[in-house]
Amino acid sequence: MTKASYRQLRNSMANLISRGIPNVAEHSTRVALLSFASTAHLEMNFRTCVTKRCYRRRFRDETNLTTGGMTRIAHALQEASAAFTREKGSRECSRKVILLVTDGTSDNEPTPARIPATALKRSKNVEIFVVGVSQLINEDQLQEIASKPLMTHLYYMPTMRMVKKICKKLKTATVPEEFLVEAESRPRLSLF
Repeated sequence: MTKASYRQLRNSMANLISRGIPNVAEHSTRVALLSFASTAHLEMNFRTCVTKRCYRRRFRDETNLTTGGMTRIAHALQEASAAFTREKGSRECSRKVILLVTDGTSDNEPTPARIPATALKRSKNVEIFVVGVSQLINEDQLQEIASKPLMTHLYYMPTMRMVKKICKKLKTATVPEEFLVEAESRPRLSLF
């Protein structure tokens, strides 16, 4: 992925969170950010930003987001699992969602990516949405990682021209309808 494409994708994901998910706040929706390539790094935990404005600024201005190198999806999912803890701001009673965006195939890992994905889905009740960006992705591998049904949890974006369309679909899939309609009594959501 080129740096320009990466920036476009990063800005689109920031917009998805800041405009697409209502009520990002300390006592409502919380968002964390983990970047990965050869290594995985928790850029923001669920306590770092508790407002849309803070999240958007940090996400867009983050200079440490990883580009280049290997694609270690299993390692990233293991790190994500560690972020879903009370110490990092995750709440037991909230819906837990991972939005995994990758431009490649998991490689050079001793553990297949489906193993930590399955563990997250079962032990922490995490719903995993996957976006494969580019034509280099391994479709079978991403199908093993994504939650079911695949038609609402797995998206392919072979070109950056599709980013707005995919973000719109993700907004619909990740945000419950009552979250978008009702102004009060909104369910809590932890989005990664």
